[in-house]
Amino acid sequence: MQLSGRSVTEGTNKQEFNDPKAIERILEIKTAQQAAKQMGVVQDISFSHFLKELDIENKRRADAIKQKEVLYGPKQYSNLTYYDYRYSVMMNNLKSAWSKQDLDMSEQKLVDYFNQNREVLAKKHDTIRIYKISQPKKDSEQAKQKLNEIKNKLNGKATFLNLYRQLESKQGLTGTDTIQESNYREISKYRSEYYQLVNELPIGQISEVIEDQESYSIVLVTQREPGAIRPLPMSERR
Repeated sequence: MQLSGRSVTEGTNKQEFNDPKAIERILEIKTAQQAAKQMGVVQDISFSHFLKELDIENKRRADAIKQKEVLYGPKQYSNLTYYDYRYSVMMNNLKSAWSKQDLDMSEQKLVDYFNQNREVLAKKHDTIRIYKISQPKKDSEQAKQKLNEIKNKLNGKATFLNLYRQLESKQGLTGTDTIQESNYREISKYRSEYYQLVNELPIGQISEVIEDQESYSIVLVTQREPGAIRPLPMSERR
């Protein structure tokens, strides 16, 4: 069983087993993994397979950097960041599979899991509107430091948008983005760190500095429209 990139039998703090919320989260993750495997979304949910995938992906990223190829996301994944990315992709694919297939819900565990997570699995992605202030990666450390200094001077939505308007005429320093049902899978795949941070960012809160392929950015979510509930062609509706 896994939690945040670790086998719960390999290094889990004993206090986690005394925390009802932690136990509930472990069971939720394990049940989701079993559902994904049963539906063919993933082939192997073992921790050893996860570590093998992580090693292959990090070697691929190291080779891409040597070859000066375009690389999205971090230069190297840690156990935690790769697990979060892999789990996010699995859940996206599980949602897609559940919405498109006429499922035979004969397994009670799957029925229970779906019923407990109906809103998540049947809900289309929220539409998230974002403003960005960026610094190009010409000098990586200086760019990141400058953006941190900018962030420390901002104290909320009004000051962020005021600075955004001041910088808007300068190419490459500002931008907008929209994450929605039509593009969230691609963004979560190729820009996983950016997606995870923005997806959890409350409206009006300024993000930490985010590293992208060409720049560092801080972002502000200005609007979040809840996704609609899609009808599911479930066997239980027959």
